[in-house]
Amino acid sequence: MNGQLSSDKNSDDQVLPGKIAVITDHSSINEDDYHSTDRLAAKYGGDKIIHVTWPKDFMPRQDKVIDIVTELAADREIRALIFNQAVPGTSIAVSKLKKSRDDIFTIYCSPHELAPESASQANLLLRPNETDMGRAMVKQAIKQGAKVFVHYSFPRHMAIAALASRHEIIRDTCAAEGIRFVDSVALDPTEEAGFSRAQQFIQEDVPKLVAQYGEDTAFFITNCHLQISLIKAVVDNHAIFPQPCCPSPYHGFPEALGIKSDKCLADLHY
Repeated sequence: MNGQLSSDKNSDDQVLPGKIAVITDHSSINEDDYHSTDRLAAKYGGDKIIHVTWPKDFMPRQDKVIDIVTELAADREIRALIFNQAVPGTSIAVSKLKKSRDDIFTIYCSPHELAPESASQANLLLRPNETDMGRAMVKQAIKQGAKVFVHYSFPRHMAIAALASRHEIIRDTCAAEGIRFVDSVALDPTEEAGFSRAQQFIQEDVPKLVAQYGEDTAFFITNCHLQISLIKAVVDNHAIFPQPCCPSPYHGFPEALGIKSDKCLADLHY
């Protein structure tokens, strides 16, 4: 990126010329991503950090994804775009913007598209180590006493190569460790049924599976939006929850368990 980082003598913060735009899911889809960006904007100023959200139903509205990126690129002061998360359609949008703006630095967080497609457009890719996460989750579940591992997902997520690979690793690790793997299809909250119906499905399905397999059953779901519902259902039915899809203590736990922090999240209420 053009421009040098400069440092104020009275501050440890480095100042980058221009603006940074961060595009996240709506707060009703992913609270972690949304609120953490809001905090950045509050710290560095809304004129420095531009926070924009994807449409809730981003899958059938990839034209809107392109529109959002195009509108941001029209602001010549924006020097970096951070996609958190980089939903389907991001790479097409970035490919178009780079025809007119080759000075924008693009960062993809947890890209949904295939790695070669994302890597061809992004300057930097960031994502969790899904492979090792799959193995670690199963071993953590076993430490917690699990004899069964339930994996919830849906076709849209299983079309994402990294998530599909992790799914296979979880299945194979369960087989190697001698615990039962149960593949369960949940409702996609971005599709016609919507969040409420997807949430209701989890609330109704977890008790059924606990009744079938026992309380020594671990549950995992690939969708950020449904972590709270799953955690609540697992706790209410005395089952096992090894970790949320995004390995963070702030992902789903605060709302599900009624936890508030008076330190690092003093002004953040889920």
